[in-house]
Amino acid sequence: MPSPLPPFSCTYSPNIPELLSQLKCTIALSTYQAGKVVFLSALNADKMIQLPRTFSNAMGIAVYDNKLAVACKSEVVVLANTPSMAPTYPVQPKTYDALYLPRSIYFTGQLALHDMNWLDGKLVAINTLFSCISEIDEDYSFKPVWKISCRQ
Repeated sequence: MPSPLPPFSCTYSPNIPELLSQLKCTIALSTYQAGKVVFLSALNADKMIQLPRTFSNAMGIAVYDNKLAVACKSEVVVLANTPSMAPTYPVQPKTYDALYLPRSIYFTGQLALHDMNWLDGKLVAINTLFSCISEIDEDYSFKPVWKISCRQ
């Protein structure tokens, strides 16, 4: 009887680990249905590793400097890289070069936020529930910064 598949598996072109290794980068993917953000990194020039992390209905992802924002079911979680703590991460010491820790959470309600980015120091996202581009705001669930105008 074959052993069960891991919760996530991926297939990739043979040159992807080498490319990620040369670029010294990681790919982050959100999976709305599974509620995960999956980080894909090169272990070396031949092998990839994946690190799934749970976020409720993970959708939009934005990266700026040392920050990583993830739009979830009813909040936006902002994490910050703390590289000095990464080598001593107790689960697997001397494995990671980055460790993102939660720094702020914006409770937004269910907005369906996608395609986020920092713009002039402000976090903005496509808000499909309200058909607008929204600024994530400390005082409100969101501030619309652009909305579709319908002319008849």
